[in-house]
Formats: sequence, structure tokens, C-alpha cells
Amino acid sequence: MSFWNWLFRRRRREEELDEEFQAHLRMAAQERMEQGETAEQACASAVREFGNVTLVKETTRDMWGFRWLETLLQDLRYGARMLRKSPGFTAVAVLTLALGIGANTLIFSVIDNILLRPYPYKNADRYTTLFIWNLDRAGDGRGDLSVPEFFDYREQNHVFEDMIGYGGASVPYKSIQGTEKLYGVYVTGNTFQFLGVEPLLGRALTPEDAKPGSPPVFVMNHRLWESEFNGDRRLLGTTLILNDEPMTLVGVMPPRFQYADASIWLPLRVGRGGASVNDANMPRFLIPIGLRKPGVSLRAAASDLIMIGKRLSKNYPGGYSNPFTVSTDTLADSEVGHFKTLLYILLAAVMLLLLIACSNVANLLLARATGRQREIAVRAAVGASRSRLIQQLLVESSMLAVAGALFGWLLAYGSLKGVVAAIPEGTIPASAVMALNPAVLLFAMGITMLTTLLCGLAPALHAVGDDLDARLREAGRGSNNGPLRGRLRGGLVIVEVALSIVLLVGAGLMMRTFFALEHVDLGFKPEDILHAQVELLRRTDYTVQRQKMVLQEILDRVRALPGVDAASVNVSVPPDFGGPNDNMIVLGQTWSKPRDAMFDLCSTDYFKTLGLPLVRGRLLSESDIDSARLVAVINRTLARDFFGKNDPIGQKIKFVMLDRVPDAPHNAFFEIIGVVGDAKNDGLRNTVLPEAFLPYTVTVAGPRDLLVRTPLGALSILPSVQRAVWSVAPDVALTNTGSVETFLDNYSYAQPRFGLLTLTIFAGLGLALVAIGVFCVMSYAVSLRTHEIGIRMALGAPRGTILQTALLEGLRLIIVGIILGEVVSFALRRLIASQVWGVSPADPLTLGSVAVVIVATGLLACLFPARRAMKVDPMVALRYE
Repeated sequence: MSFWNWLFRRRRREEELDEEFQAHLRMAAQERMEQGETAEQACASAVREFGNVTLVKETTRDMWGFRWLETLLQDLRYGARMLRKSPGFTAVAVLTLALGIGANTLIFSVIDNILLRPYPYKNADRYTTLFIWNLDRAGDGRGDLSVPEFFDYREQNHVFEDMIGYGGASVPYKSIQGTEKLYGVYVTGNTFQFLGVEPLLGRALTPEDAKPGSPPVFVMNHRLWESEFNGDRRLLGTTLILNDEPMTLVGVMPPRFQYADASIWLPLRVGRGGASVNDANMPRFLIPIGLRKPGVSLRAAASDLIMIGKRLSKNYPGGYSNPFTVSTDTLADSEVGHFKTLLYILLAAVMLLLLIACSNVANLLLARATGRQREIAVRAAVGASRSRLIQQLLVESSMLAVAGALFGWLLAYGSLKGVVAAIPEGTIPASAVMALNPAVLLFAMGITMLTTLLCGLAPALHAVGDDLDARLREAGRGSNNGPLRGRLRGGLVIVEVALSIVLLVGAGLMMRTFFALEHVDLGFKPEDILHAQVELLRRTDYTVQRQKMVLQEILDRVRALPGVDAASVNVSVPPDFGGPNDNMIVLGQTWSKPRDAMFDLCSTDYFKTLGLPLVRGRLLSESDIDSARLVAVINRTLARDFFGKNDPIGQKIKFVMLDRVPDAPHNAFFEIIGVVGDAKNDGLRNTVLPEAFLPYTVTVAGPRDLLVRTPLGALSILPSVQRAVWSVAPDVALTNTGSVETFLDNYSYAQPRFGLLTLTIFAGLGLALVAIGVFCVMSYAVSLRTHEIGIRMALGAPRGTILQTALLEGLRLIIVGIILGEVVSFALRRLIASQVWGVSPADPLTLGSVAVVIVATGLLACLFPARRAMKVDPMVALRYE
């Protein structure tokens, strides 16, 4: 019989089977009535002769096939009735599982969209980035290649099917309102063919667009098209003024296409030798991305690139240290960086939360199965096999798991937007779209099946594992197995407590880390400082001297604004945006290996703006700035590391990088004129690096940052600063504007805050589930021991002793769970070590505080059942059951 025939004709076949049995019985009864028996005697004889009708029906159904489905439907109907009879139990179990399944679904959705499938590009899982590391300087290296290097790597490698490169630039756009800055990316001609994404409108860039002499064209980002041009389709084919040059818009990309986070994409019209063609703004360095051949691992790709690098190091000696190495990574991992570790920590946390939820529900099911031991024993006595009983109990747990999965799915769906909003800006690929996709649904289904086994298997085996006949005899007399005697129930409580300890320790360490970061001594005062980036256009009429004059005039206009205490121009903003780190030479000193120091290019008020104290000597003066004098102010760390106890004032230093800057003084030594206090310049977590401050007028290469200190509030003065800049240079726009405190919040505190927030939520849920679990287990233990408690109280046991005994039983389980959890937390400290700073992963204060919280919560959960035990009426208890 086919499945569909069985499904749709099932009721009819049951009716036909009944009619057939009745016909047999009538025929047999008729024969006996003809032999002289009465009608009543004949019917009874026919039934006795025929045998067990129900058994014959079961045998007949087995012959039809799909018997397993029939029993499943029976179990589902019976399980639904049993769950409806206990609405409180059902609600607690479903809610508990919904929290565990929903949290897992939510975090897996985040990981799936950020790490596994963040890009809409073709074959994105094989996209590979490279990084050239300086093995002599920890953490030093580069991820870009000069244009000639890029072509060499693309032509000589044996591991990539193809290779693309891009370089970012600030592109001025002249609109009716004035000049705006767009973030543009120059791409190699094969880029859009490599990525394999069709434009929303028009066409993509082609290799022909990148050839010298080709018409200037560009492609636009969907967000820019919507925000600046209202999604006007007529814009396609029009000409806009970009880089002081008419360029034609040939395409608009779809919303999810966010390659290199660009607003516009332009063809890289660069010759093989690296010389720019028709565009002075084109980058000299490219970030490469390769498409690994199928079956080629990251390790194999790195080995091939190392061999190429060894050959090219002879042609480009300035770009390779001795020794060096080349590492490879997937594009997703390289963009997400250390945030990936935090995501895996969160995945581990929600898995622990799921285990806590499953332990909780398993304990509830175990208590429920113990209360149903008479029913189970009776069913076994009338012929139900152990496998049939286990199936019935597993079906009930699966119904709970499915209901929990449905509510968990809704919980994940409702929480996804909040989690996405809390993710730190710039830590995930811009093209990642957060959604509950089919892959997440399959994951949720798998979690549901796992939950069914974790919740239902142990209670089911325990329920049918003992002597069922003995259970039938003892069912009416009650049971005296508290949490210590019910080893499985006690073990589940211990597991819950231990897992909760791990979550709480993780949340506690993140809390200590965040507190430590917030209280780091920055070395400067970030309050009320406006930050804005100023990038002068590379125009032919902007000579080096003209650019210096424009910067100085902008600075003078901003200083004259009402409410401005100080204003300065510099290259970088502490603490996370350090200036160039390069080989520094001290005149008259030699070292066995090159030594590095940072340098910044700043104006006179830089130290006043940040509040850096003068330790020795003097600061930069206006005459130093005007004449671009070769003088330097250094921080305390540079003075200590390079000069020790000697006086650095009057010493001369040189930065090798400046020799490669066209308009900077070459082979120039800067005289040290002063020492200032240290300020964080390599992030909050790292120690202060040696740093020197040079007059910003020694070169105009690279962008400039404008810092303005005002008591009026950083953002309130931004329009006035913008107008002051435009009054000097109408074609200059301020970008990346905001307060220094905001930058600190976004780039230094955002990721630890996200980790703290999410781990705290999961740890809080775990703690709540533990409290519920302990309460339920102790309540059930008290109910089982009501008869015993009544006897003890009738014999004179004080109520305080009953209370103490109940509390101690729960406390023993909690203490064992705490010890186990502390051991597991210590063993897993390496997992969270990369996210912890300013505190040891084995911090005794955190471990002790967590233990106190668990004990207090557990005792509170034990207190209510214990008080109920203390109030038992002996006479009622002696008549119990």
C-alpha cells in the first residue's frame, strides 16, 4: 500500500476492518444458534472462539504497512493530552527551551551572515588576502602592494585563478551645493568580472575602461544613488564632475554590493610600470584579493606567495624586511578580524545556555516521569515494550522541543535587529545582510533534534530502566528519594550550576575588562574636542607652498572662532589612530637592529588642545612652523627608550620614511627641543610607543586632521568650523567629523561593550534557569518526602531542623556544581583570553564573586521549598497518599 493511499483511506479501511470482524462474529454466532444455542450464548462462544479482536486488528494493521506512523500518531495524540493536563509544566519547559534554542538560532544567524556568507560575490568563500610580515618587528607589516608588485604577484603565482586589486581615495564631487568628498575606490579592470555581480542599472566596469585613453567612467553605490540623487534612473549616462574631470556614470550596483565600502568605483588606469595615466589621484598601492583555485588551501597559497616574495624582494628592497613572511587569510576573516573570536565565544556561550536549558527540562521530565511511574508500570504490565515506552516519552519531549523551537525562532527574529544595532560599526563586512535564512532554519531544526535527545533520552531510559513490577507495587506508597538519593536529578542540577558558573565567569571577566578600559589613563583630555579630517585636493595650481598656506589660514580662521580654546592640525588622533611607525636613526648612535618610533606632524597648539604637559625643554613655536624648521618634540617613552638617563635635548633624529616623501626634506635630522608627557598612541590595550612631533609644514603629503577644543560642545561648533574652512578653500570638505570621545566610544569601547552586553544577557538567562531548576527539583523533593517529614515532625523534630536539612541538601548540590564550574572555567580560560584585558582569566575576585552570586541565588531558590517543608502538618503528612 502506498503512503498516500494509507493516509487518505485510513478511516475507510478502519471501518471496513470493523465491518469484516462483525461479519465474522455474526456468521459464527449464526452457526451456533442453528446448533441450538441461545443468541446470547452464541455471541459469547463466537467471541471466545475468535480470540483477542484487538490483537487481530493490530496484526492486520501491521500487514498494511506504515505501522510506525500509526503508533507515532497515537503517541502524538496521547502526548498532547498529557501536556494539556499540566499547563504549568508545559509552559515552563517550552519557555526554557525557547530561550536556549532562540539564543543559539540568533547567534548562529549572526555567524552565518558575517563569517560564512557575508558577500553576494561569486565564489566568495575562496577569496584570499595576503599580508607581508616583518619578522623582526612584532605586529609590523603591510597588506598592500605597489602597482608593479601587484602585477608581478598576479602573473607569477600558481595558486590563484585570478587576482584583483583596489586602492581607496577621497574623490571631490562638485555639486550645486558645493564640493563634497566621496570615498572612491580605483579597481583593476577585471574586478567586476571577478566579483560576478550584475549591476542594478547600466553596466559594470570592464577591462577596456581601464586602458589608457579610454573615456572616463565610473559606477555608483546604491546607497549614494538613493541618498544624493533620490534613486533617479535618469542619472544613468549623465556626466558628473569628479576629481575636476567630467566622468560618465555607466552603472548603479544593487544594494548589497558594498565592495571595499566605496561610494563610487573608478577604473584604475595605471600602466605596468606604475606611472599614473591622466589622473594624479590614482593610488600607487593596491590591496590585492586572489581567487584560490579549487582544492588549494590557505597554507599552500601562502607557501607559493612566500617564494614569489623572495624573488621580488631583490627588485623592491624597501618593501621587504629581512627576514619576512607572507600570510594568507579568507576575505571574511581578514575583514572581521578579532571580532570573529568574540563571535565564537558567544556561540560557545549560547551552547552552554542550551545545555542548561536542556538539563533543566530533563530534570522536569525526570520528576514528571517519576510521578507517572504507576502509569508506566501499568502500561508495561499490559504488554507495552520498553522501546514503546521510551518512544512515547521521547515523543512528548520532542513536542516540547518543537514548541520551544517555534517560540525560539520568534524570539530570535525579534531580537536580531537589536543585536545587529549593538554590533560595533566597522567590525563586519558592509555587504552582510542579517536575516534568518534557510540555513539558519536547518540549524534550528538540528538544534531541536539535539534538544529532544538531551532532554528526553535520559529521563525516558531512567523511567523504564528499573523493575517495573516493583514500581507498580510501590507506586501507591510514595517514594523517599530526595535530590541526594535521586542521583540523576542531583547530577543535572550540578551540571546546570557548573555551566552557569562558566557563563557568569565569562561575563564577569568582560565586565572587569570594560571597567579597566574605561579607566585607562589616556595621557590627554578627550573631553570637548572636535575631530575632522581635512584633505586638500591634488590640483596642479596647489603647489606645496600653496597647500601649506591654505592649512595655516584654515587654522587661523578656526582659532578665531568664538568659543574655541585651541585648535591644531596633525596627522593622527590618539589613542587608536597612531601616526606612521618607521625606522628612526639617532645621530651618533648605532644599533644591531633597526629601531622604530612613531612620528606625527602637528601645529603649535596640538599639545594645548590635547592637554599634553611639557616635561622638559620647549614646545613647537610659530616660527618653527612658519619656517618648517627641522626640530622635534618627543614623548617621555622615546626619551627613555632611546636616550636612557642622558638628556635628549639637542640630540638629532631622523625618520627614514621621510626620504621617500617627494616634498619632505631628505636625509634630514631633526633637533629635539622638548619632551612631553606620554599619551596613548597604539590603542588602549597596548603600551605607549616612542613618538616624535614634527612641524606639519615639513610636508603636505597625506591627509590632515583638525582638532578643536571648545567648552561649547564638539558637535555644536562643527557648522562654524565648516564655514571657516570654506571661507578659505571652498573646495575642501571636512570628513570623518565627530568628537574624540565619540571616536573613543566607537573604536575602543564598542567591541568590549558588545561582548559584555551579550555575555551578561546569556549569563543572566543561565542564572535564572539555574534558579528555576533548583526550585523545581527541591520542590519536587519536598513533595516526595512529605510522608518522611511528617513522621520526623511527629517524633519531635524541630521545624528549624527541617528547614536546615532541606537547605543543606540543595546547598551540597550547588557547592559541587560551583567547584566543577570553577574547574571548567579555568580550563577554558584560553578561549576568552584574547578578549580579556587588565585582568587575569583566572581572576580570583571574579571567580569568588560568581561563586557568591550562585550560592545566594541557589539558597534563595531552595528557601521557598524548604519553608514549605517546615510548615508541613504532621497529621496531614501521615495520611499522605
